[in-house]
Amino acid sequence: MSDKPLDDLKAGRSINLAAKGENVGNGKGDCSMHSATMCPAFGSLRVTMRIEGLVPVLVGAVGCLYGLDFVSHFYAANKPIVSPSLTPRELVQSDLTDKVIDIVKDVVSHENPRMIAVMSLCTPETSGLHLELIPRRIGQTEIIPMRVPAYSVPTHAEAKDVAISQILKRIGENNEAAGVASAQDGLVSIGEVFPTDPVQLQIAISRLGIKMQAALPSKEISTYYDAPKAKVGALLHPFYDRTARELRDQGLKILHSAPVGAEGTFSWFMNLGRLLELPAHEVRDIANDEANKVADELEKSRLDGTRIMIAGYEGGELLFARLMIEAGATVTFVSTSVKAGAGTKEDAEWLADRGVKVIFRKRHEDDIEELLNNPPDLCIGSSNLEAHAKRRGIPSVYFTNIVSARPLLLSSGVRPLVEQMKLILSQTNRYTAMRDFFADAAIEVGVREPISLKQ
Repeated sequence: MSDKPLDDLKAGRSINLAAKGENVGNGKGDCSMHSATMCPAFGSLRVTMRIEGLVPVLVGAVGCLYGLDFVSHFYAANKPIVSPSLTPRELVQSDLTDKVIDIVKDVVSHENPRMIAVMSLCTPETSGLHLELIPRRIGQTEIIPMRVPAYSVPTHAEAKDVAISQILKRIGENNEAAGVASAQDGLVSIGEVFPTDPVQLQIAISRLGIKMQAALPSKEISTYYDAPKAKVGALLHPFYDRTARELRDQGLKILHSAPVGAEGTFSWFMNLGRLLELPAHEVRDIANDEANKVADELEKSRLDGTRIMIAGYEGGELLFARLMIEAGATVTFVSTSVKAGAGTKEDAEWLADRGVKVIFRKRHEDDIEELLNNPPDLCIGSSNLEAHAKRRGIPSVYFTNIVSARPLLLSSGVRPLVEQMKLILSQTNRYTAMRDFFADAAIEVGVREPISLKQ
């Protein structure tokens, strides 16, 4: 990295804002800007714009509104974003709070939603918006404040956590104020997974006499009210720290990791049975049976001898790596943008025991360095990483589009993913052909000049 952060940003490199010589986490300092990362607020918008009966109100500069509105609707949001059109100067004016309150009142009078999420893209020190002065309720509409500035919410995955935790917090506060004590039973799963995964999970846990109270995020606002009625919160993705704290405060027990791979499935069921205080021998029998179903699928779908590099931004990379290893692959490297914590502990330790290098709060440069120094047979990564891999003739695909678009949990998660990896590997010759075709292009230094056509 150069001594001039601006030069780094212009060149598309991440910059480190920690003091020189300060090593935190991976040795890169406590504060890094990820120049290739989407605005974190997109995560909160992605969740709230899909909830029927909830209207998002976004407070930020007009440029932020333009970008977030575009990307949210690009990802199939079906409602508009309500927002004042603010210049940077207007953002710091003292009457901003009054303007936002007027907008909220207008939304209530016209739409009468069950909830309004007021999302601020700015820190309190840089904005004239005081979220604590906004009414908690107008009529029958709950007004829920959310702060999702980029400097305190590093990734859009973690901004999903902000949205869900704030909604659950308000529901819990209202229940406590009304003296409502939920009869806690069953399980709530939290994490954006393939639509069939919660269905398969419900079938599997029903063998233990457990029902699925809710699966979040959900488009149904009633599902969020059902969530605190569960006894166990299963965090299928590891970045839901705030949600875990909120559920724990409301009396739920927290279950980390997910039933992925044979070993992961067995341990997940055993941990679930322990949290629910079920008879150990009954739980063990069912855990063994579900794990054997996964093992049977893994016997049919193999990736023996394949070296795979995995990089992403949501934490599910660790679970996917476990499945690939149980399918016979050698996973050389796993990186994720989320931080290490309780949600990643079990999976990170499992991978470390098998010699896999795992990096949390990674930078794009970490991935590129690994790709260059230890080229894999297959790269599953972010869109910019897969582009680098393809330039070198390495089969490569975007993690979210390929992995997140297929089942992952239990036995039904094995064959779709493993067979997809085999299909990509079978097309290696196409990747090398593309590399060779563009071999004369200067891929590292700008854009090629357009070809001149003779008249």
